[in-house]
Amino acid sequence: MEVTLRSDAIFDAVANANLPVKFAKVDLAASGDLVALVTGKKIRVVAGSLVAAGAVTVKFQTGAATDLTGAMSLITGTPLNLAFSPAGHFETVAGAKLNLVLGGAVQVSGWLVYVEV
Repeated sequence: MEVTLRSDAIFDAVANANLPVKFAKVDLAASGDLVALVTGKKIRVVAGSLVAAGAVTVKFQTGAATDLTGAMSLITGTPLNLAFSPAGHFETVAGAKLNLVLGGAVQVSGWLVYVEV
C-alpha cells in the first residue's frame, strides 16, 4: 500500500482515495465504546495515547467481544503511547464499533487518531 501523508488525510493509493483523519477522546471509568460503527467501514487506529488513574489492564475489541489486542497493563500515571503508524496498529471488522475493555473500575483517559477504511 502506497500512502501519502497530509495533515487532514492519509491517501490510500490502492483505493485511490483520501482517508480523512479522525479523532476520538478516551474518557472511561468502565468498559465502553470509543468509536461508533460505520456501515461497511473498518476503524483503523493509527496513533493514540492512554493513561490510567490507577493500575488496570485494558484491551481493544471490535464489535461486542472480539479482541484486537491482548490485555495491556497500565501503571498509574504512565502513558501507553501508540506512535503514528500509517499502516495502523489494529482495525475493527467492517461495520463494527471500537471498544475499550477495562480490567477494573479505574479512570482511563487519552485520545485516538483513526481512519475509516
